[in-house]
Amino acid sequence: RRLVVVFQPHLYSRTRDLQREFAEALSGADAVYLCDIYGAREAPMGGVTVRERPGDAGISLQARVSLKTTAPLQNRTMALATSQTIGRAARPLQRRPLSAAERTALLAAARPVFEKNGVSDSDAQSAKILNAAALNLDRVGRHEAVARLQTGQGSGPRCDLFVIAEPQGERGFTLGLTVLNKDKRTPTMEDINYIEQDLVDALDLNRDGIAEVVTRSVYYESHDYTIFQKRRNGKWRKAYRGAGGGV
Repeated sequence: RRLVVVFQPHLYSRTRDLQREFAEALSGADAVYLCDIYGAREAPMGGVTVRERPGDAGISLQARVSLKTTAPLQNRTMALATSQTIGRAARPLQRRPLSAAERTALLAAARPVFEKNGVSDSDAQSAKILNAAALNLDRVGRHEAVARLQTGQGSGPRCDLFVIAEPQGERGFTLGLTVLNKDKRTPTMEDINYIEQDLVDALDLNRDGIAEVVTRSVYYESHDYTIFQKRRNGKWRKAYRGAGGGV
């Protein structure tokens, strides 16, 4: 017998505090349809209001929105708007800032990649994390780190590194995916091929239990989106790139 569940959470605070328990309770259903939270005595804790939608004739997928949230947002924070429902084995995908220890471990894992690609030791040592999040992409165990790092604050060339770093040992990371872009600009000419790639969101698009990572790449007068997918052999691959436009 197929079990279909329609569920309306009650209270914003209860939904926030018990989201894992709700997900586990609903995971036995074949299909789950979530209604809007019934706030009752509570005021909404956050939300997104669309102010301007993409034009029908435009090539951009972006909309202008206003955001209300109690979550601490840092640097360039993006997310997808989706109506994806909870599947049989799904658990909530957690996204949070990296801890100080995780940032230190991520920088240590990334420095050899910079140095291997011609970045000086001093510049590699001074690499900065510009955009990062900890995500439990498989919904179990420790969180992966998805981040963009950059060198070039010193005398060396600017170099961007996008990584998906997987937990190793108790506190370390191993780099499961690296995408490196080195700025080849000259004093008289910009490098039109230089790319800055940032995390947008993660979503289990193919329902295999491991979320795909969606990024936005910005380059000379344009941008596009990339979806990275983890294959059964444990390696990450580029599954999609496109849907961009002018910036």
